[in-house]
Amino acid sequence: MNMSFGLFAITLVVSGQPDGIRPKGLDGHFLNLDFETNDLRDWTVEGKVFEAQPIEGDTVAKPWPDIRGRHQGRFWLGGYEKLKDQPVGTLTSAPFAITHTYASFLLGGGPHPEARVEILGQDSGMVIHRVSGVENEAMARAVVDLMDHVGKVARVRVVDKHKGHWGHINFDHFPLHATRPAGEIIGATKGLKCNTFLDSELRLDDFHLAFEVKLSPDGENSGVQFRCALLPGGEMAGLLADIGTGWWGKLHEERGRGLSWPKSGEAHGKPGGWNAFAIEARGSGAYTSTDGQPCVDLADEIWGRFGQVGFQLHSGGNLEARCPGFNTEPLTP
Repeated sequence: MNMSFGLFAITLVVSGQPDGIRPKGLDGHFLNLDFETNDLRDWTVEGKVFEAQPIEGDTVAKPWPDIRGRHQGRFWLGGYEKLKDQPVGTLTSAPFAITHTYASFLLGGGPHPEARVEILGQDSGMVIHRVSGVENEAMARAVVDLMDHVGKVARVRVVDKHKGHWGHINFDHFPLHATRPAGEIIGATKGLKCNTFLDSELRLDDFHLAFEVKLSPDGENSGVQFRCALLPGGEMAGLLADIGTGWWGKLHEERGRGLSWPKSGEAHGKPGGWNAFAIEARGSGAYTSTDGQPCVDLADEIWGRFGQVGFQLHSGGNLEARCPGFNTEPLTP
């Protein structure tokens, strides 16, 4: 599934540290995009936030023993570690050719749009991709689809322009990949006042979507949007298959008529564990199942027959939603 990453309060990232291809500068040398030279060569520094960088070792684990920074190698970029949240600035890499269809990087830190990682087109200055953190010091791997940009020249820019709480960003290890790196998709938040969404590039009519999912704690609520439209401001309107205790398999019309199927399928799930979940849309019908047991089986002629697939974290407290990946199968009429 190709994902587009939005500047919202949640971000989908991929854990793990897969192998990749080190980008080369335009003169042919391997760029220092993992900081293993213990300096900022191949980067242009603006502002004070990245002074005295990079960071060596897992300094995150010292004040918080239950958290690991998850950096790659010995050195990484830690926006909070030296000067805390107040300083601002940017770090821009030397240009490199996009020689492969995917890139990835390790990302942590705050969820603010002013603290982000960008991939910029060298000639146009266009932002090809941008993403913020998920309010977590532990870094996880973000994956970028660069298929439409192969052969072009790009730069990486790390931006920290937020001075307030969680006003920093952690960054490390930027390789290219010939195929999409495997990993685990994570959506995390320390609490939300309203529902928050991340849209994908997937637009489907009739389909079957299957995946495994785990919520921590499972008393919170998440879900998968389908046959949806992306609204201004990042909200999504359309059908939502709910995930979470008391909500497994329920069906909503987000930004529409509300709850369409009130019965939960949680009796078939595993509280606190991994649950197999499936969604099928065919014609005017929508179907969901939890661990192979049916939840929703409903048809409504008012529902749209085509739209985006997306992801939701519901308003509420601390939540981490984890998914190893998705199996999507288009259905013929």
